[in-house]
Amino acid sequence: MVKKSKRLQPVVQIARSNEKDAARQVAEWRARLNQQERQLSELLRYQEEYTKRFHDALYKGTSATQARDFRVFLNRLEEGIAKQREQLNSIEQELQRRARHWDEAKNRSLNLDKIRRRYETEERRCQDKREQMESDDITAVRHVRAQMTGD
Repeated sequence: MVKKSKRLQPVVQIARSNEKDAARQVAEWRARLNQQERQLSELLRYQEEYTKRFHDALYKGTSATQARDFRVFLNRLEEGIAKQREQLNSIEQELQRRARHWDEAKNRSLNLDKIRRRYETEERRCQDKREQMESDDITAVRHVRAQMTGD
């Protein structure tokens, strides 16, 4: 008969594998988030620099065409920043979802392992009890034989 702990072992291994996979996915999405945050920072920095150049050009005097071109470019940059923020928000939500999944997988793995260890403890206790009974039986048989040969 296969012990309960041995039957549960493949399930525990699958749960651990799922937990590791979920952790890997969290790390990947965290890296994506960091990359998108860096891109947003670069866009904001570029927007600040370009806005300063625009104001400097206006102060020094610029043609209407150049002013319009500056403004069109700044509008496009603002649209790009808005899209980048949407992308960042979407990635943050996905990261949170994956982190919850990882937490669930981790709890499932820990709980299954705890059950497996409890089964092993129970199996050891039963084995120890059987061995003690066998030892007691052997001792009793020896005692009976000793009494029979000694009488």
